Amino acid sequence: MPMYSSSMSNTLKFAAQHTRRISVIGALVVALLVLLLNYATENGGHAYSRIVRFKSDLKDKGSIVAVINTPKMGTGGLCHNFIQSWRCKNGLENTSYLTYNCPNERIVVRAHQIKGAMQAVQNHRRRHPDGKCLIVTAIRSPEPWLPSLYVQRQRLCNNISMTKEEMLQDYKQWLGSVKNVSQAFESCLPELLKEFNGGSLVEQAEIMDRNNGYSMVESTSDDSVFAGCELLFLRMEQNDRWPEIIKMMVPENKFHRGESRAAQCPKLADHIKMLQEYELTKEEKMAIYTNGGASVADWFDAYEYINGE
Repeated sequence: MPMYSSSMSNTLKFAAQHTRRISVIGALVVALLVLLLNYATENGGHAYSRIVRFKSDLKDKGSIVAVINTPKMGTGGLCHNFIQSWRCKNGLENTSYLTYNCPNERIVVRAHQIKGAMQAVQNHRRRHPDGKCLIVTAIRSPEPWLPSLYVQRQRLCNNISMTKEEMLQDYKQWLGSVKNVSQAFESCLPELLKEFNGGSLVEQAEIMDRNNGYSMVESTSDDSVFAGCELLFLRMEQNDRWPEIIKMMVPENKFHRGESRAAQCPKLADHIKMLQEYELTKEEKMAIYTNGGASVADWFDAYEYINGE
């Protein structure tokens, strides 16, 4: 009888110990699931933003890459990247978009305005409903973007007669007309993000922080022109990672880096450097932030541009 009691006691101890272990493991699994659910909730449901599923090699037929991008946010470099990798030739030149025809009935689209881009994507996907679809866009800090846009819009590469002092004063006046900024910014990115149910730019910035410079978003609406497409959203401040990121989706990618504005306008290199080094006053920033609309404010907040980083 004592031997039986001892054996029973040991059995009960063993069962209790292992029950506790199983309970701990179960608790850990539950905790992990809760963390994952919280992560998804905090990021607008994009818990799997790190997973890249778009794969297209030269054998894929009817695929489309559309670079739908705000002016002066790396559009040229990104487009040439896909055009060269896919060995494309000039296609349609529309007032609101450009297309490039590639082997195997594929296409690259370049656009700065969302409406024209949607038209180009829709036209191609009607003809190739089974082709894969990747939309590419980027974001850039207001600090370098503002002088870059100014130089482009004022066509300063064709006007080298201005002194630095004259150019700085002209730049300040240009900034004073807030619509110069808001119209250029709102023409593309805010509407594109809405189409993909991507949330705010502040939320996307948080995802990019975790992903080290990018996010992937899927279109969630069956009614959208972009239904079935994926959006690759890149951050220009980490463009050194773009070759690696793009190669995950387009393995045959041969990365092309675009020229800087100073390289395009060598005679004005010192003037452009002066503009880039000019720091907007708090009043100048607030004027754009307050009067530029909700999308511009969201953009400034994503970069903490008002209060500094």
